[in-house]
Amino acid sequence: MTDTAALAAAAQTVAQHLQGLQLAALVNNAGISLSGPLALQPIEEFRKTFEVNVFGVLEVTRAFLPLLAVRSPRSGRAGRIVNIGSVAGAMTTPFMAAYSASSMRWKH
Repeated sequence: MTDTAALAAAAQTVAQHLQGLQLAALVNNAGISLSGPLALQPIEEFRKTFEVNVFGVLEVTRAFLPLLAVRSPRSGRAGRIVNIGSVAGAMTTPFMAAYSASSMRWKH
């Protein structure tokens, strides 16, 4: 999720398999949880959590966005982006500050 070159290669591979068709949906369902007491957790762990859980979702979405259909010729429906989140974005538990902060739910 955080390797831009690998994401570009994955998107290219998917595009080749689609053979000109559009992707019906993109599901973002990955995340990490590096836990610890906020006052003692290394900032690098906090940053890594955000790199994967926030910026990784953005990177994956941007890599595959050109493949999503505005209106799929096959189904007539628009392509969808589904982001799987965590309840930790609404209700945190001890030692999960980084994960909870990176899991904040977005309303559309």
